[in-house]
Amino acid sequence: NSDINKIRRNILNNNYLNYNEKNKLDIDKDNKITINDLILAKIKYNTPTINIKDGTIEKKQHYEYYSNVNKIVEITSISNLTSIKYCLTEDNYCEPDKNYEFLNNNVSMNIKFENNKNPQKLCIKASNNYNLENIECEDKTYLVDNDSPELKLKSSKIYIGENDTYDINSNIEARYGISGGNFTCAGKIDYGNNTITCKAIGNNGLSNEIKYEIIKSITYNKSAIFFGDSITYGYANNGYGWGDYIKEHYDLSSVVNAGKSGWFISNNLNRDWIVDIVKTQKNNNYDYIILHGGCNDINKNVPLGTFNDDDFSGNYDTNTFLGGLEYYLYNATTAWKHSRIGYIINYKTPNNQGRSNTKSAPYYTEMKKVLEKWNISYLDLFDGTSNDGKSYSDILKVNTNEYLPDTLHLNSSGYTIISPYIYNWMKELTPYS
Repeated sequence: NSDINKIRRNILNNNYLNYNEKNKLDIDKDNKITINDLILAKIKYNTPTINIKDGTIEKKQHYEYYSNVNKIVEITSISNLTSIKYCLTEDNYCEPDKNYEFLNNNVSMNIKFENNKNPQKLCIKASNNYNLENIECEDKTYLVDNDSPELKLKSSKIYIGENDTYDINSNIEARYGISGGNFTCAGKIDYGNNTITCKAIGNNGLSNEIKYEIIKSITYNKSAIFFGDSITYGYANNGYGWGDYIKEHYDLSSVVNAGKSGWFISNNLNRDWIVDIVKTQKNNNYDYIILHGGCNDINKNVPLGTFNDDDFSGNYDTNTFLGGLEYYLYNATTAWKHSRIGYIINYKTPNNQGRSNTKSAPYYTEMKKVLEKWNISYLDLFDGTSNDGKSYSDILKVNTNEYLPDTLHLNSSGYTIISPYIYNWMKELTPYS
């Protein structure tokens, strides 16, 4: 055929045959051996050999796509190799066009199949300095996708209300390789913190997993106002009190810090009166009403007054500590009868002369009686113990200046320590009526 004749002419014209081989041409005349036989033998001797073998062939589970296909190709040539090329094709054959670098006439190639939606197979072409070449294409084809799925969270934490529902799949964005895939998220959403696990599986069998939190919270999207004195306000922390900490770190929609430095529970001697602040806010709706105060009354020796277990009239001797407290609670419960109302009893200040533990204790003992009368839940930072068994006095190290640098007001670290306890207590409050 034409290819054989072309090679025949090339060999003869370039004197590729040695002396003995040329002498055998006479035999051709007797038809014992043809020149084509000789040429074919010479071609076979000098043509590069190509052997395609399996390297790493990896298929996950029952999936159609392979996640990894590597072929080992061994090429040898008696004559010097001049070129090695390869190609991956979806057809029966492709013209190898990708160069493969090599150093000598014994080559071991490692060919990694590329991702492709369609089946592929490998073709190899090797050429030598006699202008002889060999092309091999393997028979088997492979669908290849070696990309693992990627999962991305829209948010690592999701807050929802106590009565809200949430599609746990909606927080995930997924990307797959060319083979596609799908993901599912699983997890039960109960009150509190819930871990959601999302798993993506590609059609190549590769998978990925990611987790996030859904916090089903009673305080989600709720509003709060904090009344009190300089400790509520954050006097030693640039006006950043526990209400501000809770606003920054938790899930309420809005928090108002209505604390005022130097203000009183009582109205003794017409001093600055916390009740006046309550009255300015009574037409505003809040889900949480957090009350505090009393430090300035104790410091100024305001008369304690008497406790009346049956009087809910709103008519009290506000010049006394207990009378002012009753009026404080009367206004709060009247204005926000359906809100969650709580009172924070101040922590001990043993090193403060005007508010020593001995001086403060009788005020706070009677305060608890009034709060219980009005059915107001309170957080007792003075004598109380947290759910983890620690006294609030130990938590705040009240005998040192670490969190109370002036023996009374909290610094930034003090608010950071105590505010989570206040928030957890707030979550337990129920509507007043």
